[in-house]
Amino acid sequence: VLKIEENQNNAKQLFEKLLKEDIALKEQQQEQRTIINDLEEKVASYQETFEAHAMMTKKIELAKEMLKFQSSVAVLTKTLTEKQQIAKHAQDKLKKLEQQIRSNHAAFLATSLQHGEACPVCGSTEHPAIHSSEAMDVDDNELTALRRESDNALQNFYQVSSKLEVEQAALNEKQMILQQLKIDPSSLDE
Repeated sequence: VLKIEENQNNAKQLFEKLLKEDIALKEQQQEQRTIINDLEEKVASYQETFEAHAMMTKKIELAKEMLKFQSSVAVLTKTLTEKQQIAKHAQDKLKKLEQQIRSNHAAFLATSLQHGEACPVCGSTEHPAIHSSEAMDVDDNELTALRRESDNALQNFYQVSSKLEVEQAALNEKQMILQQLKIDPSSLDE
């Protein structure tokens, strides 16, 4: 009987010890859950911060690109205006020289006209308003050079115009992306 009682006491002490250990383990488990939850919140917060940083970096890069294109478009617009003026000036000089050539042809034909004879241009036999200006010498080399200058000036104008269109399209694309990201492009000028 004594041995049974002793075994019961030992069993009771062991049971109480196990209960205390179980309570301690449950407390440790609860502390670990709290730590895990805190860590998960911190990781989520870090992830949000990381994503926000990545998005901000992307926005900054897009803004820089947009500003670069704005600058390029401004320079190309100015260059285009200059090229247009150069081309117009070259074309005007060429037209003036070509007009002089036509005037020279008219003067040459006018000198050969005889009253009553048919005009080689229109066929009329009457010549009430004969061309009276003097013929001026026109250098064929000058005409060729002016044609080349006019062609080159127009080619330069069209090249700059094409490049401006490409840059403007790229600028419009960047502006659209910034709008999609809810960034006001005008706020980037500051």
